[in-house]
Amino acid sequence: MRSLGRLRGVVYLLVALSALILPVAQIASARPLAAQTKDGSSESGVVGNSYTSPNFGYSITWDRAWTVTDEQNGADGDSLTLSNDVSVVTLSGIEFPLDLQTCIDSFTQQFVDDEAVSDFGPRQTGDGPVGGEDDGRLWAVFDFTYTAEDSEPIDFSVYVDCRFNVEGESALIISSIVEGAAYES
Repeated sequence: MRSLGRLRGVVYLLVALSALILPVAQIASARPLAAQTKDGSSESGVVGNSYTSPNFGYSITWDRAWTVTDEQNGADGDSLTLSNDVSVVTLSGIEFPLDLQTCIDSFTQQFVDDEAVSDFGPRQTGDGPVGGEDDGRLWAVFDFTYTAEDSEPIDFSVYVDCRFNVEGESALIISSIVEGAAYES
């Protein structure tokens, strides 16, 4: 359970950093969100055990094993974070006019830049890196070690799934972080 608390700390950091996923030049040239709420408010998209993104329209429903731990909706994008006893899942809708590989690369760069993260890299199997792509979707799994100050290192795995909400305009980023030993590929 102690490591789940540290995991939540990592996730909160990732949620905060997810707003920075676009390069500064892209943010400066970004167009207004097509599906943004008319007043730009940050209204909640959670009703009971479901969520509908106020700005992008994607939705998810979950069972009672999951708890909402964070929700942020605004002009810069929407995010919802769910947690259970094993993993933390975040869905982030953002304006994203670039390709899906850049989405994955931008998301994972925050791990590479974090001094508390080491050994960050693609999860490997006998067939190579774990990941794939479908029409309008690219996903990958990465392993890393997180060492908080004055703490023992903990191995984690992060699943990252970038998919177009509207190709060339917006993307949905789904990420799941779990202790490495609990991840099954």
